[in-house]
Amino acid sequence: MSEAENQQSAGGIHMEDHSGRSLGEQLRLKRKEKGVNITDVAHHLKLDPELLRAFEEERDPPHGLPEVYCKGFLRSYARYLGVEIQPGQVRAYRVSELQSEKDRPAFQSRRSLWPFILLAAVALFWLVSGGDLNGYKSLFTDEAGEEVEQTTAAPVAELPKAVPTVVEPVESVVEVENQEPIQAEETVESAEPTPVVAESEPAAEAVEQPDQTAETVTEEVAAEAPVLPAPIVPEPTVTQPTRGTVTIRYIDSSWTQVTDGLGRVLVKRTLDAGAVEDFEGPLPLKVNLGNAIGVRVQFNSQPFDHLNYIDDNNIAQFVLGGEE
Repeated sequence: MSEAENQQSAGGIHMEDHSGRSLGEQLRLKRKEKGVNITDVAHHLKLDPELLRAFEEERDPPHGLPEVYCKGFLRSYARYLGVEIQPGQVRAYRVSELQSEKDRPAFQSRRSLWPFILLAAVALFWLVSGGDLNGYKSLFTDEAGEEVEQTTAAPVAELPKAVPTVVEPVESVVEVENQEPIQAEETVESAEPTPVVAESEPAAEAVEQPDQTAETVTEEVAAEAPVLPAPIVPEPTVTQPTRGTVTIRYIDSSWTQVTDGLGRVLVKRTLDAGAVEDFEGPLPLKVNLGNAIGVRVQFNSQPFDHLNYIDDNNIAQFVLGGEE
């Protein structure tokens, strides 16, 4: 075996068939026979043209894609051109250059959430322990409190007493025709008021005596009044989240991740061709698919068209049962 062949085998499996043509040559010749260029094929398959050129030139694809993605894209390209891939022709890309999706640590962003979680816990403890302005009252001394009381309790100024006003009586003289004027003594005697003190005392006593009959009637009405029961406050009902089921049929192997509405990861791995999997949980369901053209999706037993969500790298991300 030559040195060039040894270097090629170190990078991956040799992609040649029994006729002597490598898989990249077969793809390039088949594409030229159909009279299409790489740009048209990439637009149809929603893939990067540089990725298809890498397949034809048998070199490592760009972007540092995981191995499972590269193999899925290669099968899709060969299926579109009608090239049959023989066992052992799919290249095994170097793990040292391309990091697999399984080797990546999950949820690295959670480390940055610890300061916010700790701050929220401190704020919650402060509120539960009565975290209003009462905690700051201990900062003031008793002497300051006494000074405040002394300054705020200002003496009330005495109001001047009302000065009684003296009204002098006016003597009126009534003149009557053909009669002599009334003498001053008779006028003074007639001006004296009649005593009414003896008559006003019984009236005051009558006002002060309460009506015992009215009190008795009020007590009887209060005793006969029905006692209404206290209103019943209904207990708050806890609404359960709506659940849904997503069914994925794998025509080709695909990397799959499904997360439910509670943030639980239902699946996160590569599933082989021919598998049919159901993932059920609270809505919304977030779905990420690699090699998205190689699967069929159903949501609650109804077909779901996920092709509109496939990007240029044949990756689909969509949400079922919620706002996208």
